[in-house]
Amino acid sequence: MLGKAISRFRLFAGLRGFLNNPISYDEARAMLARRLEERGENFLYMLQQCVYGNPSSPYLPLLKEAQCTHEDVAADVRLHGVEGALNRLKEAGVWVSFEEYKGRKPIVRGRASVEASGEAFNNPGGAAGYSGRSGGSTGRPVATSVRLDHHVKRAAYESVMFRMLDLYDVPFALWYPQLPADTGFGNSLRDARAGRAPDRWFDLLSDRQDKPGWEGRLMTWALVRASRLSSNPLAAPEPAGLGDVDRVLDWVLEQLASHGRCGLQSYVSQGVRLSHAARQRGAGLRGATFIIGSEPLTAAKAHEIEQSGARFHPRYSSSDLGHVGLGCCDPAEVGDLHLAEDMIAMIQDDQGQGGHEGRVYYFTSLMESTPKVAINLELGDCGRAEERRCACLLDEIGFHRHLLDVRSISCVTCEGMTVPVAALVRIVEEVLCPKYGGSALHYQWVEQEDERSYTRLRLRVDPRIGQVDGGRIVADVLNEFHRLSQSSRIVAGVWRGAGTVEVIRESPRPTTAGKTLPFMHEKAR
Repeated sequence: MLGKAISRFRLFAGLRGFLNNPISYDEARAMLARRLEERGENFLYMLQQCVYGNPSSPYLPLLKEAQCTHEDVAADVRLHGVEGALNRLKEAGVWVSFEEYKGRKPIVRGRASVEASGEAFNNPGGAAGYSGRSGGSTGRPVATSVRLDHHVKRAAYESVMFRMLDLYDVPFALWYPQLPADTGFGNSLRDARAGRAPDRWFDLLSDRQDKPGWEGRLMTWALVRASRLSSNPLAAPEPAGLGDVDRVLDWVLEQLASHGRCGLQSYVSQGVRLSHAARQRGAGLRGATFIIGSEPLTAAKAHEIEQSGARFHPRYSSSDLGHVGLGCCDPAEVGDLHLAEDMIAMIQDDQGQGGHEGRVYYFTSLMESTPKVAINLELGDCGRAEERRCACLLDEIGFHRHLLDVRSISCVTCEGMTVPVAALVRIVEEVLCPKYGGSALHYQWVEQEDERSYTRLRLRVDPRIGQVDGGRIVADVLNEFHRLSQSSRIVAGVWRGAGTVEVIRESPRPTTAGKTLPFMHEKAR
């Protein structure tokens, strides 16, 4: 608690200076180019500060088992580059799976065995920052300390993005929840640092039933108030839940009518919802730019947005690591992203996973300011990667590695809310089976796009269980998320408002290999 208090004091003390010193595009571009040149040195410095210099690091026993010193890694980086060194580390057993990272199984490599919780991977540094939390849907919520100096580094991406999309000097808004979700406040900070503080912040979670607790709302209010002492104040969140799509759409249409252009940053599904709402009104969104992320941008979702006349710009971020993928403005396909390889290194296994043609991504943080310390860390995502030149400003700066067809194999993401599959399985086993009967084999979760390109989470309930109330099952699932933690209330609130969870009465379906799995990704029928 003392460490948390000190971190928050430093945050408030440093906020004014952070906001009063926005970076220019030229500064941002030079910063990114320099980090690309120095990524090897930055990785070794992060390793010394956050791992070898941290006696409680869960990576130390793995490195000791691999008989790998800091000098050994430095030699490998010089000879084989960062990725070459990381491949050699992974072969020696220095890597962490998604299940191990979430603390659901011990990390066992040879004689080394580490019982690590998610918080064990937190950056040990004591810089100014604030805490975000995982939903705790599979156990105790995990705190992540988000450092102000990390936002300083990430703001360079925002500056380049605003230049690429020509969004300086046009109305700009966010549509995200407030703290403890980091998306709203974190993006507000970085956009302001990039010289484009949002004009409005629409709070995606305004349903009183599922609002997070007072601590997150109080922290948001206090930080916004404190920002008014600077020359670059932050917008205060205002209610605009999924039942208030028209309120956000009204703002977009007003800006298009008066300025001809505007920008809005939110989740992929919210871009689709606004596009649908505009078409239902008979209105076009030409001139609007949606910066969207937090869930896969499928071809169907992209088509829905394009039909409204709006354009979109995808991103791939992680609350644990920061920016991972930066949208390409000369894409080879929908969802084409540049790897943020100045701050992230990535290697892949040789084989696909989970029936997906893509291979699992293993990420390593290169900067000592990262919220979580990652060395060959599996975050549960997979996809393709390729080296390719394009006619994009990011390519010009030096970002040549592209991520394509990014998907999750360990989580489900709907309406920007990400939940581990293990959490859904636990709800079936511990909540639904005791109440409605049957075993886990009588239930099957399905992630599926509907005819309007919304991602739905459908639960197959075997008819052999007997008559059940599908609406009551949905309520029980959402109430369980609501009960678990302040952060998981955000999941419950957004999914409740969007009607994300549905029950269908049919038997669980086997895969083509004949296995009946508790969770499946399926295309809409």
